[in-house]
Amino acid sequence: MKQAFKKILRTLLIGLMLTINGSMARGQNLFDKCVINRAVSPDEVIASCTAKISSGAESGERLAYVLAIRARAYRFKKDDDQAITDATEAIKLNPAYGLSYYVRAQAYSHKKDYDLAIVDYTASLRIRPRDEIVLQERGHVYQAKGDYDQAIANYDEAIKINPNFSWGFNDRCYARAIVGRELQQALSDCNEALRLAPNLGAAYDSRGFTYLKLGEYDKAIADYDAALKRNHNSAGSFYGRGLAKQKKGSMASGNADIAAAKMIQDDIADEFAGFGVK
Repeated sequence: MKQAFKKILRTLLIGLMLTINGSMARGQNLFDKCVINRAVSPDEVIASCTAKISSGAESGERLAYVLAIRARAYRFKKDDDQAITDATEAIKLNPAYGLSYYVRAQAYSHKKDYDLAIVDYTASLRIRPRDEIVLQERGHVYQAKGDYDQAIANYDEAIKINPNFSWGFNDRCYARAIVGRELQQALSDCNEALRLAPNLGAAYDSRGFTYLKLGEYDKAIADYDAALKRNHNSAGSFYGRGLAKQKKGSMASGNADIAAAKMIQDDIADEFAGFGVK
């Protein structure tokens, strides 16, 4: 009787241990998804980081890291307010972690709070001064504010850090073309972007815009054709091609392109007018 009782007790204890170990493993697996990894979805990252925070196992700099990772996931979901909340808390816990400033800068930029975005991009660069992506994105914000000189200066610095940065050359090409005073340099930048990345659709669009400003309409149309093969929903490419066609006297085809552009972005005409192109 005693032997039977011991056997039952031993079986129960083994079962209990397996249950506990299984629960711990499931918890650990959940925690493991609080990472920067494109293979893990933003929702999985948020759930994992939230579980980690709720467990109370993290504090100080480790908690700041978890909050920054969750902020990044919220930013991917375009939940800018929650991204800002998490990033701000992370900065309080660890002001020396650049990712927190970077994510908050992206969120502010998306909300069009450009001055706050610049402050945070600058803070991120104080921690990681040779980050060409942060410089590029700060350039985008200056460009959105209409400060093209500062935008170009940021792209200059990004290219100095990484001379193979195709997006840096593309962005500088477009900014120079908008300003309109360095069109040959803009063309050189776009050519370099396409040398480095021959399938970069944005560079065809930027070069098409440059040719449009130069009055080389056949070349503009060819580049806009190439851009639209890579991005069928580019309002700028449709609109620029439409203008180039109209300049050549192909009014019906040009009007069709412009109508297509306005279906995608209803204020595209105002945007181009702001760039000095009508």
